[in-house]
Amino acid sequence: MASELDRKWDQCLARMIVNGGMGLAVGVGLSAIVFRRRLWPISMSFGFACGLSYAECRHAFAPENNLPPGAKLRVIQPVQAKAEAVKSVTKAAGETAAMEKVQGDAGKTEKPQ
Repeated sequence: MASELDRKWDQCLARMIVNGGMGLAVGVGLSAIVFRRRLWPISMSFGFACGLSYAECRHAFAPENNLPPGAKLRVIQPVQAKAEAVKSVTKAAGETAAMEKVQGDAGKTEKPQ
């Protein structure tokens, strides 16, 4: 168990070093070529790289944290997924048939006698 945790930490630190170095390199290149040797492209690209590394590490330690607030992780079995897909298709087909019937009845008006 501890070896799994150690492996995850090692991967996270390696990602942080690699992504941070790539962010610095991109920032220095943009700063020198495009932005006339300003500091903000270096800081911004390094910040993006560190944020990406943090998000990847967060997902590695707890994949359920990657969901938006209020969402729940739901596992669907293959048979259940097929049954739900069939239900949704038949429900949609029934709704369109009912709508056609209502629209057809709405077009007919009885003549007063």
